[in-house]
Amino acid sequence: MMTMKSSATILILSLGAASWRHASSFAPARLAPKSTAKNGEEEVDCIVIGSGIGGLSCAGLLAATGRKVKVLEKHYEIGGCAHEFYMDINGRTVPSSAIKEPRDDLFHFEAGPSLYSGLSDERSPNPLKHIYQMIEEEPEWITYDQWGAFLPEAPEGYQLSIGAENFEK
Repeated sequence: MMTMKSSATILILSLGAASWRHASSFAPARLAPKSTAKNGEEEVDCIVIGSGIGGLSCAGLLAATGRKVKVLEKHYEIGGCAHEFYMDINGRTVPSSAIKEPRDDLFHFEAGPSLYSGLSDERSPNPLKHIYQMIEEEPEWITYDQWGAFLPEAPEGYQLSIGAENFEK
């Protein structure tokens, strides 16, 4: 059970960080009730709806300021457009929660914004890099300079150099 503190805030995020709305502007009396937490119930300062880049960035920044944050997500994977997923040889999706150790019989896919703008440079133009710097929780970065893809219409595949300059070309 989760109970909001009387000063709690709900943030509804959709379409990334650029289009968030402060939910209490719609119905502050209903969205910020008096706390009714009982023993064993969880009391939070902020509820973030959506675990995409915008939601997780917002939650990370709020938590970094000492607030107790709860993130709610309707999809079975967190991460929004930047989540990872697995498929078997028959094209069936396998939830990452069902995978306890690496499996050779699954294809692993990652979606994310880091391909062209990069995340490993200290002065990256990538907004996600800035969030990691603000919450002081940078992961170990793996830097690469080439990316390849197989397309049915181009069976020979192609190779593309990574970086903002190459993307603009």
